[in-house]
Amino acid sequence: MQFNFDVLAHVERQGDLHAGPGEYAGTRGKTQFMEGFSVTFKPAVAGIGLRYRAHASGSGDTPWTKDGTFVGSRGAKKSLEGFQIELSGAKLAEYDVLYMTHIRNVGDSDWVANGAYCGTRGQNRPVEGLAVKIVPRTPKYVSLISQAASGSGKALLITAAAKASSVLVSAPTGSDLQLWDKRPVKGGQGFVLINKARPTLCIARGPGQPIVLKEITQIDTDDNCVWRNDMVPGNYNAINSWTDWELKLNLSGNPPYADQDNILIAYPWAKGAPNELWRENLATYNLVVGSDDRALNTLSEAIYRGCYPKVFKGSLPIEKQGIKSVGYDIVSTPTFTLRPSAKLQEIAQKRLEKYFDTTHELSEANAAEMTAASIGVRIDAIKLIVEGDKPASVDASLEMSAHIQANPNRTLTLELKLGELKIPQLPDLEGILDKLFVPLLLEFLNKTVLEHIAIPALDMLGIEFTAPVIATRFPHVLIATSKLPDTAMLPPPAHWPQHKVFAGADEAVLDAVGAAVLKDVVPPGNWRDKIDIGICDLKLEAHYEVYLRNPRFTVTPKSGNTYKVRIEIGGYAWFKAKCAWLFDVSPGARASGVVEATASLSVNSGNEIIMTVRSLDHISLDWRFDSLPDLMNKALSKILSLFNPAVELTVTTALRGKEFTLYTIPTIDATIAGAKFEIRLKDIVLDSAADAAQKPLFLVTGAADVKMKK
Repeated sequence: MQFNFDVLAHVERQGDLHAGPGEYAGTRGKTQFMEGFSVTFKPAVAGIGLRYRAHASGSGDTPWTKDGTFVGSRGAKKSLEGFQIELSGAKLAEYDVLYMTHIRNVGDSDWVANGAYCGTRGQNRPVEGLAVKIVPRTPKYVSLISQAASGSGKALLITAAAKASSVLVSAPTGSDLQLWDKRPVKGGQGFVLINKARPTLCIARGPGQPIVLKEITQIDTDDNCVWRNDMVPGNYNAINSWTDWELKLNLSGNPPYADQDNILIAYPWAKGAPNELWRENLATYNLVVGSDDRALNTLSEAIYRGCYPKVFKGSLPIEKQGIKSVGYDIVSTPTFTLRPSAKLQEIAQKRLEKYFDTTHELSEANAAEMTAASIGVRIDAIKLIVEGDKPASVDASLEMSAHIQANPNRTLTLELKLGELKIPQLPDLEGILDKLFVPLLLEFLNKTVLEHIAIPALDMLGIEFTAPVIATRFPHVLIATSKLPDTAMLPPPAHWPQHKVFAGADEAVLDAVGAAVLKDVVPPGNWRDKIDIGICDLKLEAHYEVYLRNPRFTVTPKSGNTYKVRIEIGGYAWFKAKCAWLFDVSPGARASGVVEATASLSVNSGNEIIMTVRSLDHISLDWRFDSLPDLMNKALSKILSLFNPAVELTVTTALRGKEFTLYTIPTIDATIAGAKFEIRLKDIVLDSAADAAQKPLFLVTGAADVKMKK
């Protein structure tokens, strides 16, 4: 939905200035402050409104005001220092309102959203204008984990019922029923929890103790839908009702708790018992790896050529139902498809239903999640020779279902799970062999071939990642993970690279990797100088150490492999300052500042991804001295004017042109029936892209290359 509204900013000596959605209304850098503003829909939109308030210099926060109403003053010379804007109406959960301002002597603020404060308070830095836009909401899902575990030791997560209105607490299933969009309301002081699998419903207090699901249309009128975090120290916190601070989300009953279907209730505070404390993990992904079926088929073809007939021709003993053995000759290369057989998917789902805890409803969405990492494999031509009471020699085809699985050591392997022969001329034999022969053949291929091909565990400079989430999303298979302690989820559907293996890392991964390589960069230095301060020549010496931390990368989609990075600078200096016979002091000083740089990423012949600092675009440093005599205060600016360039040169020398190894793209060595294979990527390209939710990604693409080694 497109929204049309007028943003009015009343600016000192300028009067009323107007702008449309996303446009800036006001001034920049003219030292003319904004006195008030309004936002008016043209025309009004059913189900969506705004409310806002401002912080006026000298008088504080104004009352909340609805859209179409002016907030602030005109001609009273009362500047606004900041403001908050939030959505209202039955459709508020479907959208985000974003807004920004220009702060005097600071510049443009970041865009903030949904009631967050934009500006400053009490710093005498008025705002000079604003921009407002309303966009479809991109949810930020979280999982909510109880401090209490189940009797079997499993974690317990707040879970929406698949169809009913109840809210349960159950062990992890990987289902979207356990993911919640934490949507800010009440000026950012409260939030609502909207379920991912059932996005029209949110958590709310019911008429009694049990928590229920209510329609999100009630959020704006029913405060029982609103929650807030308590102030419990540590990793776990209480979640209390907006309408009654004393009532907290509580896992009903006493331990031991069941693995599934514990009841979630609102209950008075019990001094921090485990069943009333919760840990919030963001559900996101920081790294995604994927491919279409080309890489799998490149691998399949190379292994088939290198191992036929040794692996793909043989005989398996049966000794059941009159069949002694079945000889096989796989005369065509197994081919992979990321659109598995519908029939095999149906069989897999029935097996899940059979073994799933019958006390918990298995929804269609849940079953789909549990069979998500399924890949189809087809052998178009396989010759079978049946030995036994009724010998037969037949031509057949074989459809199989393979699943990517994460192993306890965090490697990934492919395993054949189900298979179905096609023998049109002998359907009765087909059914018998499906039961007796196919499982043995799948087990043989798993042990002989697939178990020997493992994607190694992710090892990226010690950064800890969650267990991966894996799924086929035709025409790709995707593997996603997140940095701990967040919960991994798959990226939204997108047009990923075709015919390539690819890996996408977001800015958070680059930040973490950058921090890991910079932690050992601690450039020291020594400095000497003297200055005339009138009463003497002040002799100065200093030894200093500078450290670099908290890099923040900016990835701009479609801009190649060059990135902006902002790095915080810290450090300490030990000074000696001597002024004739008047004083001889040794003050210490601490530094803070930033360096803004341009970096690029490249890949070398060893498949190492290298970060190179191409240029240092800006360095700023601020020193705070521990204690100085009054006489030195006058000399302080002179000292820093001489000292700062020396430190900046040290930082420049330590960074400019430096290369750091971020990650080595692994080579997989596999030995299959005595044949040695090397699996790696070739023709690697580095670029920048965005997923469907416009998350910026550093993207690596390459083609699968499989070689036999002597």
